[in-house]
Amino acid sequence: MGSFQVELKKWVDDSYEIEIGYELEDKLISDLKHGLVGNITKFAVITDSNVKELYAERIHDKLKEAGFTADLFVFEAGETQKTRETKEFVEDSMLEKGYRRDCCIIAVGGGVVTDLSGFVAGTFDGLRKLLAGTQNEITCKTALTTSQELDEHYNAFLDEMDAFLSCLDGAPSMLLMNRAMLIKLRSIARRAGYYERTKDDFGHTVETYAGIPMVDMGKYFDGENVVDVIPTEGGKTAIYAVCLGLDGFHGISPMGDGVINSYMPDMTTPGAVKTGEVELVAGVALKNTLKAAVLRDIAIAAA
Repeated sequence: MGSFQVELKKWVDDSYEIEIGYELEDKLISDLKHGLVGNITKFAVITDSNVKELYAERIHDKLKEAGFTADLFVFEAGETQKTRETKEFVEDSMLEKGYRRDCCIIAVGGGVVTDLSGFVAGTFDGLRKLLAGTQNEITCKTALTTSQELDEHYNAFLDEMDAFLSCLDGAPSMLLMNRAMLIKLRSIARRAGYYERTKDDFGHTVETYAGIPMVDMGKYFDGENVVDVIPTEGGKTAIYAVCLGLDGFHGISPMGDGVINSYMPDMTTPGAVKTGEVELVAGVALKNTLKAAVLRDIAIAAA
């Protein structure tokens, strides 16, 4: 019996060109006109207070003169501005101006500006952003900050939950929230007789609101602190409802072997401690905005 080798190698070339020169603003505009970023015509120019007047305003003005839609987003200069709060400020400012995934970000500045802009560009597609401005973004008007308010307002909140869940095309697969909100919703569900606690096939405890699993999304490290995935800001938080499926809300990852990337340290350098990195490349997609909804601004603590 004979055999032969089938070669199925995958080569990925992530090389790119860096141009160095003087007064490259006009070259940038020309490249954009000739399809540098495809058919995108809306540009968010992100910069800091030092570079704004030196270069960023000029680039912003040239973009508008060329017929593009452009806005300038400026934060205070300095390494201390490389924070989650600054990122949220830029993202919220972009959302207020109507920027979504159909835009291009132009970073004008040094390391802080380019790092922050890259972070914004890489994460400007979470569920919070995907639902912003849609009919499935609902604002809560009921306060639940104390036990007395829970007793007095839980019926009104149940009405808001009914209206919130009715926005979905189909039954939700789960309700996503932080732990503090889960405690409040658990209390309301108990008062209304909507609370159940069961075990799944793996022995894990599953808490449900009217038969819908309630999920604590947990916490993550943002580079400085351990924070909630779904934050509580100014005493207010949110609940997300999603319908899982390929026609609704689902995860995405690259094809092939590029899902997990490892970056090993140089083991020949001195020192007992070495630092490497493991990167998981993944994201989420919402195929139909009727397959997800958010109930925002739920007051669960004093501001």
